[in-house]
Amino acid sequence: MVAPKRAALAEANRKLDSASRKLAAIRARVRELQERVAVLEGGLMKARAARRTGAARAAPPPAARRPAATPRCAARAQATEDKNAAMAQAERTAGKARLADRLINGLAGEFQRWTATIKQFTLAEGARARPPPPTPSKPRRAARHARRARRQASWSATRCWRPRS
Repeated sequence: MVAPKRAALAEANRKLDSASRKLAAIRARVRELQERVAVLEGGLMKARAARRTGAARAAPPPAARRPAATPRCAARAQATEDKNAAMAQAERTAGKARLADRLINGLAGEFQRWTATIKQFTLAEGARARPPPPTPSKPRRAARHARRARRQASWSATRCWRPRS
């Protein structure tokens, strides 16, 4: 009676050990995959941040790059990277130019609208547009001083002023 139960217990323990080993292997694999996902997510976040700030594309980590077979291949790969970086920069610059064009066109429309509004207000008030009053300038000041000097000279000539001896 006890022997069959012991045999069943031994069989169950063997299955448990086998399942435990499989579970440990699966957990180790999951841990490796989670670490790899964390590394890839970090790279993705860096790439998104670089794209938002307009920075050049970050090079992949050295472990992910394949070594160049020959110096010629390395030069070609570098040239391709330079070309891609230049194309990305040109695309960003073209985007900025499009935004600037939209801004300028929008402001031009506002200028026309403001000009039309000013004309409407001027007509509504019945006032005509007058030029602004002239601002005082140096020639006017000089003319004022010259007039003052002439007045003083004529006054002193009529009073017969003589210096004391």
